[in-house]
Amino acid sequence: MAVRIRSVELSLLRHVLEQPVGGSGVAWVDVLLAQIDAGDGLRAFGFSYALGSSGVPSFFSACEIARSLLDAPDATIDPAQRWLDWARGFHRTGKGPNYLGLCALDVALWDLKAKAQGVPLWRCFGDTCPDAPLYQSAGFGAADTEAQTLRQLTRAADDGYGAVKLRIEGVPDDAPRVKAALRLAEDRGLRLMLDVNEKGRPAGFADFEARVRTLPIEWIEEPFPAGELRSWRALAAASPLPLAGGEHMQGLPELIPFVDERLLRVVQPDLAMMGGLSECLRVSREASRHGLQVAPHFLPGLFVHLAAAVPRLQWLEHFPLIEPLFDGWPVPCARQRLAPGTAPGHGLQPAPRARQAPVLQHERIGAR
Repeated sequence: MAVRIRSVELSLLRHVLEQPVGGSGVAWVDVLLAQIDAGDGLRAFGFSYALGSSGVPSFFSACEIARSLLDAPDATIDPAQRWLDWARGFHRTGKGPNYLGLCALDVALWDLKAKAQGVPLWRCFGDTCPDAPLYQSAGFGAADTEAQTLRQLTRAADDGYGAVKLRIEGVPDDAPRVKAALRLAEDRGLRLMLDVNEKGRPAGFADFEARVRTLPIEWIEEPFPAGELRSWRALAAASPLPLAGGEHMQGLPELIPFVDERLLRVVQPDLAMMGGLSECLRVSREASRHGLQVAPHFLPGLFVHLAAAVPRLQWLEHFPLIEPLFDGWPVPCARQRLAPGTAPGHGLQPAPRARQAPVLQHERIGAR
C-alpha cells in the first residue's frame, strides 16, 4: 500500500521519575516522540527513549532519517525493508544513538502500515490474535532485604502474576534471600527469575551460582556485561541454569554469538536499543528458529503485538517506566495475561502527561 508522507514532527521530552528504579537506578528518561502525517486524516505515532542518558544525539539522528521519508513520497509502506536500508547507512557512524533515533520512526511506520490497512498492528505480523502472560518485575531492588523481597513477592502473587523477577548483585550474600524467595514462590505457585543487570564478576558470581544451581530458577538475566563474551561462555558451559539477556545489545549481529553458541536460553530485545520493532522482530524470529524463548525488555503493551509472529514469545515484563506518557495501553485480565487492543495500529497516543513534560528539542519536517 502506497501513501504520501506529508510531514514528520519530532519532540524530545524528559520524563523525570518519582524515584530511581530498576537495577541501574534510572532516575529520568529522555523520550523521543515521532508523529507522521500522511494526509487524509492518516496519522501515525512512534517513540523511543534513552534510559538515564541524553537523548539529544538520537533526536538529531531521527531528524536526518525523517528527511529521507519525504524523499520518496509515494513509497510502499515496508518498515522492515526501510529499517535495513537505514541501518546499512550507519556503517560509518555506528549504531548507538542512530538506532535509538531510528526506533521512533520505525515504530511510527509500523503504526502507519497497520492504520493504512485499518487493522491492529498484530495483524501485520500474523493471523491469530496473541496473548501472553505478564511477570512482575517492578518493585524489586538489588539492595532489598529478605523481608522486603517477600512482601513484594506476596503482593505479586495476590495480584495474580505467575512469575516474579528479583534483582540481585550476583554475589554469595544473595543466596539466602533467593532461597527464601523461592520457598515462598513455590508455596504461592510462582516462577522465579533473577536479574543481575550486568553487575556480576566471574569469581563472585561463580560462588553465588554454586549455591543456587540446583534450584528451580526460571532464568538468570545478564550475569555479565554483554561484551564479556568469555565470561558468558564459561558460565554457560559450567552451569545448568538458563541464562537470559539481550536488552543491552544493538541488532542481530551482536546477538548471533549468543544464539549460535546457545549461551542464552531466553532472548530479551529492547525496543530502543534494537532500533525499533523491525529488528526486534528479526531477532525474535532468529531466536525462535534456534528453539530459544523470547521475553522482550518491558513495554508489554507494545510487544504483545509481536507475539503474533513469535509463538516462542512466552513472557512479557511488567515494569512500568514510560507508560504514563501514553494512552491506549491494553489492560491485562485478572490472571495477568495480556492481549492487544482492537484499534487500528498499535493503539498508543501521547497522554496529557507527555504534553506536560519538559521539551528539550522539537522539529517539524515537511509540509505545514
